[in-house]
Formats: sequence, structure tokens, C-alpha cells
Amino acid sequence: MHNIEPKYIQRFHDTYTVETSGCWNWQGQISTSGYGRYRYPGGSYAHRFSYTVHIGKIPDGMYVCHSCDNPVCVNPEHLWIGTHNDNMADKKIKNRQNHPHGELNSSAVLTETDVHFIRAARESAGSLAKRYGVSKHAIWHVKSRRTWQHI
Repeated sequence: MHNIEPKYIQRFHDTYTVETSGCWNWQGQISTSGYGRYRYPGGSYAHRFSYTVHIGKIPDGMYVCHSCDNPVCVNPEHLWIGTHNDNMADKKIKNRQNHPHGELNSSAVLTETDVHFIRAARESAGSLAKRYGVSKHAIWHVKSRRTWQHI
């Protein structure tokens, strides 16, 4: 082990479950981006801790990436070091970059019909925002085609 106090290592090993997939799924706190959170001297992500303990030091500026594409996995056999560009290339190769657009996106508030109306409307962004229950910023993004680009 790499100069990490045993209490952090033991607590770490008590906070994941081993799945049949081979993933060690983190059972502690999860970040808003979906990664396991683990506070320890020098860091706060469980997969980075696992890499450090089981494999070694993470070079400055490098990412700890998942070959299993499971952000809560802390199995060191599923982790690899890469740059941001390496991680994005891996994402593209595995076709994980495509997110549903428009109404297919589960967090969409507007419909395609709403978007057509908003783009044609001459009323203020504030008025449209109130009508549709979104922010003025959201209306501006629709009108300027920063969102809903596929329409």
C-alpha cells in the first residue's frame, strides 16, 4: 500500500460491494456527477483512492478512467490512467456520448410544439418564461438555437 493510513484503507474496503460483473460498487456518498465520494488526505473520489492504494500514484493532471463505464466502480482492475482526451476518445468509441434530444430527454420541460411557438413568438422572454415555466435564459437559448438545435 502506498503511504496511506490503514484506517482509510479499512474504511474504504468496508464501503463497496463486489458484483457479479466484477465491479466493486461504491456504497458510500455519490457525487452529483455519479462518482463515489470518499474523503481522505489528498483527495475526495473513491475510484482515485482505489487506484492510488492498489496501483500507485496518479500523475498530475491525469484522469482515472473506467474500462467498465461504471462511475461507482472502484475495482482497480477496471481503472486506467488517461488524459481528458483519452477519456473522451474512449467515450466516443463506446458510443456513450449520445444523449437524448428534445422530448426524448427525460428532463425536458418544453415540447417541440412549444419550441416552434417560442421561436415564432414576438412577446418578451419574461412573458414566455412565465407561460412555459422556464427561465428567461432558457427562452433565450431556444430562440438563439443554443438548445433544441435539432428542430
